[in-house]
This record gives sequence, C-alpha cells and structure tokens, in this order.
Amino acid sequence: MATTVVPVGKVEVMHRIGQRIPAGWAVDRSGRDTTDPAEVVQHGALHPLGGGEETAGYKGYGLGMLVELLSAVLPGCADVGPAVQP
Repeated sequence: MATTVVPVGKVEVMHRIGQRIPAGWAVDRSGRDTTDPAEVVQHGALHPLGGGEETAGYKGYGLGMLVELLSAVLPGCADVGPAVQP
C-alpha cells in the first residue's frame, strides 16, 4: 500500500518513456508542484495520499505518520524520521 498519491514506480515509468506526470502527483526540490518526472526521480518527492492542500492532503500526511509510528517507533527503532540514512 502506497501512502502517497501514486506509487513511485509510476513516476519512474513515465520518466523512462519520456512523458510528463499529471499535476498534483509530486513536488520539485523547492516544494512546488511539478509535472517533470526527471525532477521528481532525482530531487523531488511525491504528495502524500490525498494530494496537496487543495485536495485535503492532510489526511494522507496523518496516514503516513501512523504507518511510521506503527512500523518504527512502537517496535523500538532508534533511528526514526528524516535523520535515517538511506
């Protein structure tokens, strides 16, 4: 289950076939909406489930946080959040 508007694999496919992605799927490195899959793959991020603010994206943010809590914090993981190294 993806906690984003669209699974990252769909963005990667669009990048490979050279097509733009629909507006509202992702943001660029500055946090602005983008339709450029190359920017998303290299530097951007996907919107959480529900999309951006105009489509009530806060619901998706909450779901993402719940998944993080249930899969990392409660089991006792020491490294949680943006500080985790890839």
